[in-house]
Amino acid sequence: MAPPPERPLPCATLPAPAAHVALAAAGSTLYLVGGGSRAVLAIDPETGRVTRAGTLPRPLTDPSAVSLDATAIVLGGGTSAVYAIRPQ
Repeated sequence: MAPPPERPLPCATLPAPAAHVALAAAGSTLYLVGGGSRAVLAIDPETGRVTRAGTLPRPLTDPSAVSLDATAIVLGGGTSAVYAIRPQ
């Protein structure tokens, strides 16, 4: 019998509830996009700090996101655009 899974622990609190978003890592930072917003939020899971890291040209809803090396790639969300988000 497998041991029970560990309980997830909160690592940050977003400024507002999030739905229809995507999350990808670039380096040690998580990037959250979508939810009908143009905002790119950077989440530091070590400190719990959430900051606005940028603004997309258009709002995204239900985008997809993947991590590639130290870059978060975001696509879809109601557009045909593909965005590369890299830590500064």
